[in-house]
Amino acid sequence: AAGDRRPLTTDPNPTPPPGIEDPRDTGLVALDLLPASAVIRRLYKAEHRIQSCLQRFQLHTPAPVALGADHLQRLSLDPDAVVSMACALTHYRLHSLQVADGHWACPLPTMLLDAPCKAYLNGRTEYLRPCSPTVLQFCQAIGRQTTKFYSRWELVAILQQYSSELQTLKEQCRIGLNGASHLYALQCFACQQALPEIPVLQDAATQAYLQVDLRIAHLGPPDLSTDCASGAPFPGAVHVYYTCAPTALALTVAARLPQVLPWLVMFAETLSDVAPLLVQEAALA
Repeated sequence: AAGDRRPLTTDPNPTPPPGIEDPRDTGLVALDLLPASAVIRRLYKAEHRIQSCLQRFQLHTPAPVALGADHLQRLSLDPDAVVSMACALTHYRLHSLQVADGHWACPLPTMLLDAPCKAYLNGRTEYLRPCSPTVLQFCQAIGRQTTKFYSRWELVAILQQYSSELQTLKEQCRIGLNGASHLYALQCFACQQALPEIPVLQDAATQAYLQVDLRIAHLGPPDLSTDCASGAPFPGAVHVYYTCAPTALALTVAARLPQVLPWLVMFAETLSDVAPLLVQEAALA
């Protein structure tokens, strides 16, 4: 009415008149749930650990290397084989010592290679251990630490043999015969269950597996048109991530601050030695 001075209702969701269906009546009961304080503490702790981990690592992106998939296909070389061999040669040059006339001593690096995407089994990344006598032979040959002179095609033949060995390792990993990963899973299970020391886990080979020097991961093609898998970083290792374009390799190196700089310098020198060798041989293939 014109003379009605009653205040208007302030209820934003007024109850409808009798006979009219209430649109709020959905049959669902809202639960007033709050996150437990323990969950919040765990989230903050995880965030802090991630930030502290990132602060201890440094990323470096070397200049692209003029060696790509087109060159490697002509030579029947796996990109994983070339990059992992370059990483092993870098480690060899940094740590090799001449112990006698004509004799050199250098332990090969404990090197892990992420398995390709097809070997991404059970929600985790499989790791390969690509070091072999072939790696040592190549490092000694290209480093002139042997009495025999190797020609360019002989060096490429060693790389092709290593690439073939790596393909065999990948196939074994694909069908679940990667023994190193089984040992690592056993070690994780023992820690989770608070089991006493298991003898096999105290073996020198198992301990060497847990002490990683180098880790290499192929991140797929540059356009990221396919999926790729990469496992968690290892605290004391140098990590090399790469993509392989038709005519170039793009690399990213990550490691803890003190150890990465001398490794990067030697890695650049190694790539400048290996890449032209393969490009020249690919031109003749």
